Amino acid sequence: MTGNVDELLRALLEIGVRPRPTDQASSVTVWIDTAFNGHLVFSRQLIDQLGLEQEAATDAILADGR
Repeated sequence: MTGNVDELLRALLEIGVRPRPTDQASSVTVWIDTAFNGHLVFSRQLIDQLGLEQEAATDAILADGR
């Protein structure tokens, strides 16, 4: 795997995501968290767009108040 570090010093990696093993993969750039627990966090919009099943949900407030 090859990734890069952006101007905000985030470790980024491009991965392929697919709802089912037989589906075509969609390319998604992800931010690698140093406390990675085996799960990826996607927005509801991306989950819907890729046709993925939601495993869990949580409410969050972003730094800009959204």
